[in-house]
Amino acid sequence: MSDVIERLRTQSIEVPTIALAVVIYASWIALTYWHSLVPLWLLGPLGAWLVCWHSSLQHEVLHGHPTHSTTINRAIGYPPLSIWLPFDRYRALHLTHHNDERLTDPLDDPESRYLTRQSWDQLGRFGQMLVRAQGTMLGRLTIGPFWAIGLFLRDEAAAVRADVPGRRRIWASHTAAVGVIILWLTIACNMGLWLYIAAFALPG
Repeated sequence: MSDVIERLRTQSIEVPTIALAVVIYASWIALTYWHSLVPLWLLGPLGAWLVCWHSSLQHEVLHGHPTHSTTINRAIGYPPLSIWLPFDRYRALHLTHHNDERLTDPLDDPESRYLTRQSWDQLGRFGQMLVRAQGTMLGRLTIGPFWAIGLFLRDEAAAVRADVPGRRRIWASHTAAVGVIILWLTIACNMGLWLYIAAFALPG
């Protein structure tokens, strides 16, 4: 067995990450398929854990793991278990974030938590209150998902309407992949989409 692992290492295949991907997808398939056997108080934490874990896998994939093949890595990380975030947009935004010379700059770092004075003023008092609330753990966990997802989808819709190069293609591919997820959930698993969003996607 050790000889097999050593040969895989020399071929630049990270076996632990491949194994992790198998565990995540197999667990997600099992939990969605048998969700009716799991009490809601347990389904939520397990679903959230798997979607969050899958997001961590996507993060490793876009940084060049577990193989040297971008095509293979993309295939591993592409399935949109979170529903709302296209892998190719996440990849583009996150790699831009890693431009160290502009790190945390609100104009150039898409993952910056800072705001320009103009952006802050445009939020108004209610928006500023929400931003301040997200400075706490409770606010980040309760308001954060709706705030982050809402702003992201708003900006993406504007880019699609403006026909920003490549954006419509990314969203068309993502929508097709989400369609497969929805078919699995509703037909194979007899699981309501609302339940998946509430127990898996949003808390994840």
